[in-house]
Amino acid sequence: MEKSYWYAVIAAVCFGSIIFGGQIFVDMGFSTYEISVFRMLPGLFLLPLVLLKKEYRITKEMLPTFLVFGIVGGIGLFAEYAALAFGVPVAVVVFLLYTQPLWTSVLGKFFLKEKITKNKIYAILISLLGIIIMINPFEIASTNLMGILLALVSGICMSIWIIYGRKFGKKKIHPITTTVGYVIPILLFFILTQPLVDGIVQDQSLTRLSFDISPEVMIYFAIFSLVSVILPYFFVFKALKKADASDVGIIMLLEPIAGSLLAFLILSQPLTLNIIVGGLLILASNYLVVKK
Repeated sequence: MEKSYWYAVIAAVCFGSIIFGGQIFVDMGFSTYEISVFRMLPGLFLLPLVLLKKEYRITKEMLPTFLVFGIVGGIGLFAEYAALAFGVPVAVVVFLLYTQPLWTSVLGKFFLKEKITKNKIYAILISLLGIIIMINPFEIASTNLMGILLALVSGICMSIWIIYGRKFGKKKIHPITTTVGYVIPILLFFILTQPLVDGIVQDQSLTRLSFDISPEVMIYFAIFSLVSVILPYFFVFKALKKADASDVGIIMLLEPIAGSLLAFLILSQPLTLNIIVGGLLILASNYLVVKK
């Protein structure tokens, strides 16, 4: 298997830490906005590299694209949280979020001229079936159309995020540069939109944003950021320098498998039959992508 695919696998496994790590901070009483901001904040430790090393530098020409890149990511996360606020069950939100490979393949064909092969079509169908079995969203009643549309927007934004990452990779922009170029705009997005969202949603468990936290807890967030932001962003952008966006999009579906395993090992959450069967189908879809 090519190195670029291994990088994508490492990124997906690291992203899996978001599920159980976020649960730990929720149990500690942090809001989704606080978790999002504090998770991204330690990424600024890479900023000196961008400022001091020429090969990592962000040029003026890159700024508009990075700004759009961060806004797309911010809208995706906001839409995900807003869908939950509208009462859409978590399983439905997760399912719609992970329709991402479908949108990535379509957008990759139009914007990156990537081929949609039979293997990719089979891999997408198998992976979506695996996600359906894993989270079983259709047994959950939900009639809130706005919330469902927001969750779908989140999945589309995730695919656009991957497309942008591939564009940066084709331009040979260093993964550290791309990581910092994404972290700064998305931090600004969350901090600047918090008052507006707080006024609309009025749910402190979602929108509260207080910087009054202890140094000890900040260290925990720094570790969480290293595992769930800095390392996976670096590796996914490194993968996208050579691998097709659609291939990486399918490999990213390893994230819920990694999250389920970590939750089983660390939080003692059960590995149910549907998680095992769905996970095996997702692994099969990844095999179709990487076997070439």
